[in-house]
Amino acid sequence: MAKKQPARSAKKQTKSAAEKLRKVRQAKTAQRYRSKIRENPAAYNAYKEKDRLRKVKAKAEGKIKSVKDLSSRDQRAIRAKWRAQKADRRRREKENVMNGK
Repeated sequence: MAKKQPARSAKKQTKSAAEKLRKVRQAKTAQRYRSKIRENPAAYNAYKEKDRLRKVKAKAEGKIKSVKDLSSRDQRAIRAKWRAQKADRRRREKENVMNGK
């Protein structure tokens, strides 16, 4: 006789929904923050420079690797991901042109 799976707790499902809601709110807050910065050219340039320095620092610490530093297997995986993303983007742009957006 097969064992019955224990019922999922409602508390766990609620936490998942609350987590999704929290992530959506954070994304909207970040989007408003970035759009506000983009309106001011001086603030936007400072924001871009700060981000560039953060990336340079992370690369120097080895947290970010360039593709040439990866194994051939990882290179293939990343390039396949890039191709898929590019195909999706082209498809979305084509749909937008056809829909008149």
